[in-house]
Amino acid sequence: MAVADVFKLMKESDVKFVDLRFTDTRGKEQHVTVPANMFGQDKFDEGHAFDGSSIAGWKGIQASDMLLMPDPDSIRLDPFSDEVTMNIQCDVVEPADGKGYDPIAVQSATVMMQTASQRCEARRATNDLKTYSELEACELAAERAFAKAINLQRMDAFEVYAADMQALAAERDANAVTVRQVKFRADKIRSEFLADCDCKPRTGRRWNNVYAGDSSNYPSGYGTDLGMGQGNHAMGPGPLNF
Repeated sequence: MAVADVFKLMKESDVKFVDLRFTDTRGKEQHVTVPANMFGQDKFDEGHAFDGSSIAGWKGIQASDMLLMPDPDSIRLDPFSDEVTMNIQCDVVEPADGKGYDPIAVQSATVMMQTASQRCEARRATNDLKTYSELEACELAAERAFAKAINLQRMDAFEVYAADMQALAAERDANAVTVRQVKFRADKIRSEFLADCDCKPRTGRRWNNVYAGDSSNYPSGYGTDLGMGQGNHAMGPGPLNF
């Protein structure tokens, strides 16, 4: 149906409300209702903004803006509403690029990062990575790939974080800092990065339950004797909500 025909039907049927419907990542139908006089051409051109953090399985509050794009071919009058209401199905898209939101892509990127990090640890265990600097470079490569896969907006902030973590590893190699000092400074570097990119883990779990279900908690230690393994990294070992 043409968009013009949608508005023609609304006028002929004296529609009072428009119910924007969409399916969340868990298969449950959700909806947002707006007064008919607030539903114009702009909804089809620009979409209807909604807060993705208010619905389980979507985004964290740090990057929660999403758009509903109505499908004019899906309209129907709701036979059960007290007031005349038109229902319309919507696609959910990212406001930044207009592409569909794909939580599976985040999960896939997370699994890839986890696997890469485990390979780093295995290489360290077999003495293939002989220094803390080599191990840190390996871990950061895994995190950088994750950041790019999820289209992290502040890659500049990530590169500052990576440089600081790499420098800290070099100090550890030179025995210029203690494990306790490494832990403290790594926490600070991590916190500064998360503040700069306006992102943070939604939970303290190893796997973010929004994307991968409940699993074990983050390790209380830091993964390696360096004191700054994936458990203390901004990106790992679970995904972030950007």
